[in-house]
Amino acid sequence: MKYKILVSLILITSLSFAQGKDKVLNDIAKSVCPCIEGKNSEITAQDSPKQVEMMLGICILTAYSEHREAYVKAFGKELNMDNDAEMEAVGVDIGLKMASECPEILMMFADGDYESDLESDSAQKQMTGKLIGFKKGTFTMIEFQETGGRKHKLVWLDYFAGSELLEDHTKAKGNTFTIFFAEKEFYDPNLKEYRNYKVMRSITEK
Repeated sequence: MKYKILVSLILITSLSFAQGKDKVLNDIAKSVCPCIEGKNSEITAQDSPKQVEMMLGICILTAYSEHREAYVKAFGKELNMDNDAEMEAVGVDIGLKMASECPEILMMFADGDYESDLESDSAQKQMTGKLIGFKKGTFTMIEFQETGGRKHKLVWLDYFAGSELLEDHTKAKGNTFTIFFAEKEFYDPNLKEYRNYKVMRSITEK
């Protein structure tokens, strides 16, 4: 009986400890999101991916400073900023939390997507066909079938020209459109790897 009580106490303590860590990382991610949103307005096409990564790092360190006491209490130590492996691991954990807290902001920094507003028309691709459906999740996925029969899924990430044509999902289904999109590489927190996505840029009805 005493053994069962001891095991139960250990499990409860471990669970509370894990939940404490999770909450701290969530709180840090919530602080990073508005910081990145502010930094995004400072980014230009001349900035290299390394410079953008530095801005993200600054936001994470600023957020860590705000929640330092809670972090130390939950993890039992301070973040070792001289340990690259530890910094990278914490960065990944915070990135995963950001995928839930502010996915649209996180994706702006994925694979140079901060240049999306500056990309040339030549970087965009197009196809014509029927819109066959919508799939809601973190983002709305547009299911599209080309005239030749090939099916695609495109990400509705932010505003794009013609998006008002899709506001009424029922009315838009089955209609023929020409879609312009850009291919971007984003981190998928579920698969824990980077994947290529087709991101909507504009749409016109045929």
